[in-house]
Amino acid sequence: MADKKPSEIILEKLEFLEKNLDIACQKIIELEGVVKVIEEQIKKPESVVVTGITRERTFTDTSMYVPVEYRDIVDSVLNKFFGIKIEPKTDSPAFLFSIVVPDRYSNITPAYKEIYQEDIRPKVITFAEGTVAIRDWAEKVFNSFNPDFRAMIVMDRATNI
Repeated sequence: MADKKPSEIILEKLEFLEKNLDIACQKIIELEGVVKVIEEQIKKPESVVVTGITRERTFTDTSMYVPVEYRDIVDSVLNKFFGIKIEPKTDSPAFLFSIVVPDRYSNITPAYKEIYQEDIRPKVITFAEGTVAIRDWAEKVFNSFNPDFRAMIVMDRATNI
């Protein structure tokens, strides 16, 4: 076997490097795809919207998990037909707690319903206030109804419909 010329040796090494560089680039492209998927999952917090009797879970981009204690407070002060939405605040240790009023008790105008689609009673609550503030807000929402609606809410709570 004859000795290789320096130019042939350099050419072989360049071909070897080119092949390995192509493989490395493909691996980087695959990893970039995985990173994008992970970043999207991190950006979308899991959330739960609890609605009515079924306590059905719905996942949205802005809501967060509804603790059972909060659901129990709303059920005891109002009733199981009322929904709950919780949205974390990014600028403070608080969350937007919204009570979703069912259509049967709602007193919103048709114009409001057309714009917002549902009767929502929101309040910002700090994590430090917790269940005390949840109960206070549920009671204020309950007291915002006229006596006839309050009677209906209590009757539905009592009969557990």
